[in-house]
Amino acid sequence: MNMRKKNFLLVVLVCHILAAAAYYFVDGQRGKFSGQKENTEISGGIKWNEYSQGLELAADQQKPVFLYFHAHWCTYCQKLQQTSFTHSGVIDTLNENFVSVSVDVDRDHKLAANWNVRGLPMIVFLKPDGSKIGTIPGFVDSRTLMESIEKVLTGSKTQ
Repeated sequence: MNMRKKNFLLVVLVCHILAAAAYYFVDGQRGKFSGQKENTEISGGIKWNEYSQGLELAADQQKPVFLYFHAHWCTYCQKLQQTSFTHSGVIDTLNENFVSVSVDVDRDHKLAANWNVRGLPMIVFLKPDGSKIGTIPGFVDSRTLMESIEKVLTGSKTQ
């Protein structure tokens, strides 16, 4: 291999390494500069809680839990947040009747593993005592989400 080709390959390799390092640094620092905890409002006016605080609140208020697993890179999570979570009926019903909990699986791998999260988004409905009622895997439109929420409120079983 001639010297010119070796130099070119070396430059390409260094560029890839620098790009990868920049990506991991920026991704690893996401949300850490403000000193705040996880954003409590993903979108649409739903009042979000962190996991342990939310379960404690649900037990105190005797309300079911709307547990939402997501990640910033998940296309269907973004779609759910931009559509179903902005529907006024969904917002009002969740805020009045549930304790909503948001879990970013990139920030809390262990919790996602404990709940056996295998795909995103994933919604889990819990009783006030933390026991599971049902699960909605993947994206759902606002109509389907409202139907599932109503089933939980009336005591019917979801998926």
